[in-house]
Amino acid sequence: MDNWEKKALAYSKKEMLGLTQMLSKTVHDINNPLAVMIGQLSIFELMQQRGKLTEDKLEVIIEKLNKSSALFKERLDELRGFYKVSQNNEQFQSLDKILHAINYYFQNQTYTHHIELIIESEEDFTVDMAADDVLYCIKALVQNSIESLQNKEMEEKYIKIKTTSTDGKVLISVEDNGGGLISSDFTTALDWGQTTKDITHSGFGLSMVQMLLEQANSDLSYIKYDGEKTAIFSFTLPQKNA
Repeated sequence: MDNWEKKALAYSKKEMLGLTQMLSKTVHDINNPLAVMIGQLSIFELMQQRGKLTEDKLEVIIEKLNKSSALFKERLDELRGFYKVSQNNEQFQSLDKILHAINYYFQNQTYTHHIELIIESEEDFTVDMAADDVLYCIKALVQNSIESLQNKEMEEKYIKIKTTSTDGKVLISVEDNGGGLISSDFTTALDWGQTTKDITHSGFGLSMVQMLLEQANSDLSYIKYDGEKTAIFSFTLPQKNA
């Protein structure tokens, strides 16, 4: 197996790990309200059999069932939304839904590493690029930021995704305070197999982003403020039907 094939396989495994973490949290969050609902239904049946079901107790049971079923539905809707965006469903192509899917995908990772994920969007846009490609680009940049922040000893760690529009174009930026690119210059970081981290990383994330953006007549930009830890990746996409 060639070196680039090994790196591609490593990158695929990293993608699968992220998806596995997301689904693991989903199963956990679905099981909790489901267990509460099953428990409350069992209590209802037992009290009814023993003739101890009062109006007050029934009200408590119904309240817990309603709260748990609402949480259960919310989690299923989030999973459905992520799936629909990743499948480029026409009804799930707005940036609002894509950003919601991003938040859902990274909830477990950001929580684990004590990172605040901030999403700022002045309004909902639809860009002229396939939803799954937009999802991939933002996801890769956020993953890059997480890897930059995860081992840092800082009181406050954040990643900010921001969208703004001007002249029929939407600017999408991913900012973090992790110190920016670590081991390579941005001029070479977009090359296939290069990495912004260390030799244990595959070096395909930014290359794939740049390739997708070039197909949409865009490119990836990078800014690191001198003397600060703030680093920003950004790109623009044409607004659909602008």
